[in-house]
Amino acid sequence: MTTFPDNHLETRLVKAAEQISKMPAAVAEKAMEDIAHKNGDDFLQTILAHISPMKIADMLKRSDFSNPSILTWIMTPRIISQVIKKLPLFWMGVLDSEKPSVFIKSKKMLWI
Repeated sequence: MTTFPDNHLETRLVKAAEQISKMPAAVAEKAMEDIAHKNGDDFLQTILAHISPMKIADMLKRSDFSNPSILTWIMTPRIISQVIKKLPLFWMGVLDSEKPSVFIKSKKMLWI
């Protein structure tokens, strides 16, 4: 995770994470795409570290090959682990299905 020395910037990060946490999953993911576009992946990754794993899981559940999530490309192994621990049966079902999600395909190497 990137650290930012500016207190004002840290306040912005926490505030953005709080706002995203209150949004419906589809709206939150769109907001995160906009943040990454304007501020870069490091900024978004830092925000992601302040969002609950359950909220991240909700956003990822909407994803598949036809609707990939920006989150799949910026999550750290620590965040992935937290998300999987929140809904283990759901993710096992995704792994066992005929059509694994983009999340599973992109992060499969972490489990090998």
